[in-house]
Amino acid sequence: MKTYTCLVLLFVALVAGANEPRSILRHIMRLDGSYTNGLDQKLQGIEQRLYRAEDKFKSISKAREVDFERLKMHSKYAKINAEIVYTMTNQCDKRKNRLRCLESGECIHELLVCDGHVDCADGSDERANVCDFTLFSTGLLYRAYLSRNQTCFMDARKVYINFQCKTDRRLPLFPQVAFNTGTLEWEYEWINGSKTYESRDWKGTYLPGRGLAHAWTVEDEPVIFKAYVSYFTKDTPIRSYIYLGDNPISCGFLAWM
Repeated sequence: MKTYTCLVLLFVALVAGANEPRSILRHIMRLDGSYTNGLDQKLQGIEQRLYRAEDKFKSISKAREVDFERLKMHSKYAKINAEIVYTMTNQCDKRKNRLRCLESGECIHELLVCDGHVDCADGSDERANVCDFTLFSTGLLYRAYLSRNQTCFMDARKVYINFQCKTDRRLPLFPQVAFNTGTLEWEYEWINGSKTYESRDWKGTYLPGRGLAHAWTVEDEPVIFKAYVSYFTKDTPIRSYIYLGDNPISCGFLAWM
């Protein structure tokens, strides 16, 4: 009897043990379903935060683009205003060839600009952007055309000019002036459609302090060119005029190409 009872109890235990993994499996399946749902919710939350971050980044980027455009406009207006202010406050006597220092404001003679010695308290008379002699350097070629309302060559419909700089020299005792030589080629297009080509030698000087480039032909009646370069504000377009002989009135202006 005892032996039978033990066998029954052992059988019950085995059956219970066999069913226990199934109950555990059911429990795990229930847990797995709730875990998956929770993970999906977390992923959705992360995705929404990423979308919000992306939208915020786009709005910041767009705002910075606007700020950058405003900064470029402010920079442009600052250069224009700098030239206006300099012109309005330049009370130095131009008849005595005086120039006002950019920031410190004292008046100095134009020949003291780029002479190798600082004369302005702010040092503006010897700055690299002021003493830039590369504007007329050896080997450079400049092409321009004469304005349509010119009176220099009455029968010419179009006049093109090529400046070729051959030599560029500065004297040790006179470094504030550049002396240039070169060739000048003319291309005339006459009213009847024909064209004429002519070549002349020219000489010239360039004074950064005065802001003046002066060139003239050396044969026959001289043709004189004067180009005005802004002293401090280099972004200002160069104004160039042409004169015939000793006539102080310009017969036309040049547009550089």
